[in-house]
Amino acid sequence: MKQINVVLNPLRSPIAALLLALCLGPVGLIYASVVGAIILIFLLLLVYGSHSPYAMVLVWLIGCFWAVIATNRYNYRMMRKMGVTPYTDDSLKDL
Repeated sequence: MKQINVVLNPLRSPIAALLLALCLGPVGLIYASVVGAIILIFLLLLVYGSHSPYAMVLVWLIGCFWAVIATNRYNYRMMRKMGVTPYTDDSLKDL
């Protein structure tokens, strides 16, 4: 019998993603999503040109939410590759 070894990337921490996004803004989003970080950096530069502090805070907060969501999606995909179904309807019945 031939054994196949699969190497997967480790799971990422949503708390680390949130802290990086809080401290570094869109640059901290690179931990969770490179494409998302590029989009939010570009959006932050556009908002910075409008001199609106409220819009800059809004983009910063969007980056925080995006980081957590992107990290959870990444972890879900990795668990699916491992053959684990992390979120099923049966597991939610006990809640």
